[in-house]
Amino acid sequence: MVVLPTTVRFPNILLMRRLIPTLLGLVLLFGLAGEAHGSRVIKGPQGFKTSASTLKFIGDFEGFYSKPYNDPAGFATVGYGHLIAYRPVNASDRKRVWVKGQKKRGRLTRAEGLRLLRMDLKSYEKAIFDRIGKAPISPSMMTALTSFTFNLGGGYLDRRPGSKRFKLKATNVAANIRRGNYRRAANQMRQFDGVVSGNTRYVLPGLTRRRTDEFKLMMRGIAELKNCRQACKPAKPVNSGNSGGTISP
Repeated sequence: MVVLPTTVRFPNILLMRRLIPTLLGLVLLFGLAGEAHGSRVIKGPQGFKTSASTLKFIGDFEGFYSKPYNDPAGFATVGYGHLIAYRPVNASDRKRVWVKGQKKRGRLTRAEGLRLLRMDLKSYEKAIFDRIGKAPISPSMMTALTSFTFNLGGGYLDRRPGSKRFKLKATNVAANIRRGNYRRAANQMRQFDGVVSGNTRYVLPGLTRRRTDEFKLMMRGIAELKNCRQACKPAKPVNSGNSGGTISP
């Protein structure tokens, strides 16, 4: 009969049992870090997909409405800010279907609302890429720009005139991003926190919060881009037309 030297082997086994979770944790940590680094830079629309964080960020600001309602401008809207039409809600809106497999006509579940929001954001994401070309941006920046564009329209990424009356400077968010002037672009986005009615400009607290949170995401994005060194050099400027807009800053 062979006697095992338990006094030597059992402590080693216990040590290994303690080390295995730590080693696995390190493997996962470095694996996730590598994945995050690889997905840190977005250069153009190819292979791009709307992130869950973008959906949540915009959804939180838009709020969810299961049934059609009139937004502050009096336009028929439903879900997470989905514009039905540039008119008030009518009887037909209460019987409409907006997404495939919708459970009830004229009413959305939150999951259906998120699907509709994802569909809506595609055109706004295209408007962003059309204007910034292949200028490198981070996922945080993409969330901020998508929120900004969904709220105001793609034209607000183009050149916007300033206003001496309201002490607002001219802006050109997309051009600054193409040139690598991310901080300037972020600061310009903050100007659009109000509406003009007649000869008066009203600052809206909800818009101020939204612009502030977008600004924070842009600042986070600058830090993310600094970590990727050579891969994040600004692309050459691309031509971009002005599509105008309907809301004054």
